[in-house]
Parts: sequence; C-alpha cells; structure tokens
Amino acid sequence: MFQHRSAVRLFAFGRLALTLLTVSASLSAQAPEPITVTTTSRDNPTILSTALGVHFQGYSFAKGSDVDASQLGLIPFSYQILLNPRMSLDAYTVHVDARAKSGPTTIRYNGQLDSWLRLRWQYTPSTTLAVGVSFPTGLSKQDPLQAAVASVISNDLLGYREGNWGAGWSTTAGITTAWRRADWRISTGASLRLSSPFETKPDTNLRYAPGNELRLRVSGERSYSTGILATGFTVQLFQKDKYDGKNIFAPGPRVRFDLSYDWPSLHLGFTNLWRFKGDLSAEVLNAIDGTYLRDTLVTVGWQNLQIFTASTSRKLTKQIAIAPELAFKWRTADGQAGRGWLLVSSVFFPMKFDDMEYFPGFKYGFGSLIPSLTGASAKTLNGGEVSFIIRHPTRKF
Repeated sequence: MFQHRSAVRLFAFGRLALTLLTVSASLSAQAPEPITVTTTSRDNPTILSTALGVHFQGYSFAKGSDVDASQLGLIPFSYQILLNPRMSLDAYTVHVDARAKSGPTTIRYNGQLDSWLRLRWQYTPSTTLAVGVSFPTGLSKQDPLQAAVASVISNDLLGYREGNWGAGWSTTAGITTAWRRADWRISTGASLRLSSPFETKPDTNLRYAPGNELRLRVSGERSYSTGILATGFTVQLFQKDKYDGKNIFAPGPRVRFDLSYDWPSLHLGFTNLWRFKGDLSAEVLNAIDGTYLRDTLVTVGWQNLQIFTASTSRKLTKQIAIAPELAFKWRTADGQAGRGWLLVSSVFFPMKFDDMEYFPGFKYGFGSLIPSLTGASAKTLNGGEVSFIIRHPTRKF
C-alpha cells in the first residue's frame, strides 16, 4: 500500500548516497509487501490473529561488483482483528538490521521501520472501502550512510522484503469493487496516498515532501479447463517529490501486469513490472571538502522486471505440508548498468499444531548483475533467505 521513497531521498544527502544508489541499480520498481500471514474461512472465520516472525536475507557479490555483500534481518509483527462481520483492522510493524559491505567499509541501518494501521469495511457484498495510516516510527532523519543502506536493500531484483524506510506520515484511502461478467469474476480498485513533509537530516530544518500516489487496478479470473486463469493490470501515478521546497524527483508512471494459471496441484505465474523514465534533481558536492556546488538534473532511466514462477504444495502429514517454488527474474534497464537475472528456489513447510500455526521457509538464489562501472561485465551473485513465522488465530472469543 505504501510507496518506498528512501532511495529518492538519497540524492539530497550527497555523493556517497548517489554512488550507492547507482550501485543498487535504481529505485525499487514496487514496494515489497510486508511479511504477513492471513487465512480465511467463510464457515469459521478468523476473528483475531497475531503473528511474529524472524527473517534473514543475504547476498554476496563477485569481485568487481559495486558492493561485496548486502544483508537484511527482520523481526516483523502483525495484528489482525475482525471488528464485526463487515469490518476488520490490521496493524503491522517491523524491526530491521540492514547492512551493506563494500571493501573494508560496512554501513548499517538498525532500528524500527515505519508502522501502518488499516481499516477495511465491506460497504456492500461487492464493494470494500479501506483507510490506512503510516506512522513515522522509522528513522525519518537519516545520515547518508543509513540512507545508502536503504538504497542497496531496495534493489527489486534481489527482492528484499521491506521498502518503507522512514517516510513520515501518510494516509491512503481505497475502494475495491467486484462483479461478474459472463464467465469472468472481475475486480477493480483505486487508492490515493497523501504524504506529509518531514525533516530528513539530523540538526537541520530541511523538509522532504514525498509526492502523492494514485494507484489503479483491474483484475479478473475465470475457470478454464481444469484450473483457474487469473490476470491483473496496475498503474501507479506520482506527483513530484520536493526537498527544501524545490522539486527533487519527478517519477514516471509504473505499470504492472500479472498472469497466472492454477491447477489443483500446480501454480504458474508471470509478472511484468515497468517503470518509465523520471527526472531527478541532485546535488553536486565538492570532492575535496564536501561543500555544495550546484544542482544538476539527472534522468533516471526506465526499468523492466519480469518474474516467472512455478509452485506446488502437498500434505506430508495431517499437520505438515510442503510448498516448493521456483522463480526466475529478468531485469532490463536503460543502459547496461543494473541489468541482470536471478534464479531462486524455495521451500516452505506450513504446520499447524493445536491452535498454533508455523511457517518455516528457506530460499537460495544465484544470478548475475551488471555493476555501474562503465564497460563492466556482469558479475555473479548468490545468497538466500531463512524465515520462521508463528501465528495464533482465534476463531471465537
């Protein structure tokens, strides 16, 4: 629901942040979804759910890459409650420890990130209204090193989980409607996020104002042969970001297309994320003493990320299931820097014992990425993820 802005804010902090933003291969194409676990049952609905998890992601890069390693550790917490049969409330927060290593230097971001609260109301059987608020519990005042870590971690090819790295107050209102047309079950949605300006640098009164965001989506699904065919299309439009009262970034539109087919025991999916060109105003600093020289306009090139997935699941015992997945990501970009691919294999073991649910998971990925150095060839990378989420659902008070 909320859009990542830390990578843009780097350009107001100087040359180091600008360099590491290029290293990370650009702004995130879409804010990653937070780690949450939800299950529903029409006959026996969950009226209260609490989930707590531990998650670690890490990647290492071959010699000659822009960075040597990046890591992200998370402790997410989510709370969901059904207030009445037509209204629910969700809350989410997370503590992170993020690091990026380049040569002898390791930069770190440690602390709580922004939290959010969302209220959903089923206005009619086919229409749902939602209002969400993001709270500035994260480190909204960042120094260049902390901001640089947020940039590296926001690399969308690697798929790090969190994207809300301290973005001040914001409010999002949305509506979703659903209806049938012939054999299709169609859903349309729209949301508007309004952001508030906030101070970004320690010991200054300079204010960063993220641009507001309009998001539109249409999706549909139908039975086809022995499975379910589903597709969706999303458009994101942004106003200009401002820093110290001046336009700093004019992001282009972002478009997402989804297509999937589900058999009883197999899921195949395809996602295409396209980010159009944007214009960025960056500070030019003196390389000797770091003093401000002038502003310059930088074009942030287009970027296209394609994701192919195949997954299945089956029960091992009455309480334990296994859910393996294979995903291939391919990213192209305006210019050579940032182009790359990643092949990821994962396996999850959903478990349920008495009133507790457990979700251990493991991932391993390898691929290549072209660094920002002019004329550099693609460099290999590899890494993985380990996660464990505990959830306690309550189906009666």
